[in-house]
Amino acid sequence: MITIFKDRIIYTSHRNKKTKIPVDILFRYLGDTVTLDKGVTFGTIMELLHENDALTNIVFGNTLGSYDFDLFYQDYLKPIPKSGENDYKSEYLEVYYYPDLFKYEKNERFELNHVWGFHLIKPKEDITYSISLSALSELKKHPLRINYQVDMIPYDSTKKITKKSLTTPLLQTTMDGVKLFDVLWAILYEISWHGAPNKRDEFAKELTDRVYDFETADKSKMVSLDQLREALKPNKKK
Repeated sequence: MITIFKDRIIYTSHRNKKTKIPVDILFRYLGDTVTLDKGVTFGTIMELLHENDALTNIVFGNTLGSYDFDLFYQDYLKPIPKSGENDYKSEYLEVYYYPDLFKYEKNERFELNHVWGFHLIKPKEDITYSISLSALSELKKHPLRINYQVDMIPYDSTKKITKKSLTTPLLQTTMDGVKLFDVLWAILYEISWHGAPNKRDEFAKELTDRVYDFETADKSKMVSLDQLREALKPNKKK
């Protein structure tokens, strides 16, 4: 097991012998379980990945969508915008595991997908936020945690989907440990969701423009969703 602190990495053997390991051999421990000290931030992980950037690009090249890690590192190095200076004091980032269980056809078995996620937690709002559109510089000081709770919720498209069925877990458990590889994969996969930082910003601007167009449009010419559904109903024969 390895433990990542803000300024060092400690390896604990099965005989409970603790050894400080150099940053540049971190990737030798990708298959080991990892714990994060409370002082670890998103910036701590970005610096560790930067120290091993050659291997980051090789091992996680597909995760990054074939974009060079340095593109994300340079985005992370930018100054923290004033709007986000105090956010890290009340928010934190979380790596979590959510196994998707899907059934598409009546006579088929459920399909299991192992998925790792990475999102922003705002405790006061009791809600999670995607960080896929966030500038990485906004997140550098945010504390980083691992959520060991696992809820497996079955999604059966052959049955009527209800609010209860979408929130009732088939299995609830707590993991004993999480591999270092999975933590790094979750982070890199999420920050590259929309591609390189410039692609992310282009998408965010396009989204903002769409919202603006909608808010400034002539509402008298719009129809409600219910009206649209009614119009799309097939004509019944009399």
